[in-house]
Amino acid sequence: MASSSCSQPGRSRSWRSISSCASKRLIASICPFSAVISSKDRLSRHHSPCEIFHVEYIVLVPAQTTASPTTDVTPLSVALLALLHERDMHPYEMLHTLRDRREDHLVKVRPGSLYHCIERLERDGLAQVCGTECVGNRPERTTYRLTDRGRLALREWVHEHLATVENTYPPLPLALAEAHSLSPQEVRERLTIRLNGLEVQIDELEAGLTQMRERDVLDAYGLAWTHSLAMSRAEHDYITDLITRIDSKDLTWPMH
Repeated sequence: MASSSCSQPGRSRSWRSISSCASKRLIASICPFSAVISSKDRLSRHHSPCEIFHVEYIVLVPAQTTASPTTDVTPLSVALLALLHERDMHPYEMLHTLRDRREDHLVKVRPGSLYHCIERLERDGLAQVCGTECVGNRPERTTYRLTDRGRLALREWVHEHLATVENTYPPLPLALAEAHSLSPQEVRERLTIRLNGLEVQIDELEAGLTQMRERDVLDAYGLAWTHSLAMSRAEHDYITDLITRIDSKDLTWPMH
């Protein structure tokens, strides 16, 4: 950027001759920019001499801080990081391991989303390729390994979500909030269907936990299932009581 302005009679000066010390003060006063004087020329005219400064401004952009490893870590990402924490795996093995362990009940798992997720983990430095293999006529399989950054991301995510109370916006509370738009009998019918589904879910969870105990699986590996069982039982008790109140006409309802 070049600036020039010579003093003239009857006109105010927009720039006066700047001494070396003054130029240093000028540079120091410009923030957040750094000004570097590249050249200085003195012009002589019939008026008082002035100086032209050619100043190059260099914008000092603050260095970007390294984002936390947990940035944009999704539940599926956590599930895959946890698998890689156990051992190196290829995506096909990850998919079947999650299904065999029924962890697809904890996080939504689709083949396409899983492959996309592991690629993103590699791009973000949370996982890395450690080998490839080709068995028979099957497509080549890429095996991934957990990085130190991925291990930290897994730990931080678990650390945060064990302590944080979050509203996950499940649909049931909203459906209950708007249940008054139906008749009490309709609500009872729908809740009875839900109650039957909960009973099936409770039976499956109890059976799964029994199998874990028979196989001497450590209790720590079943915490998700004991939590699900407790939540299902609590919901079952609540809905049972709600149906009882509808049947006894104890539950007040708006007129339709």
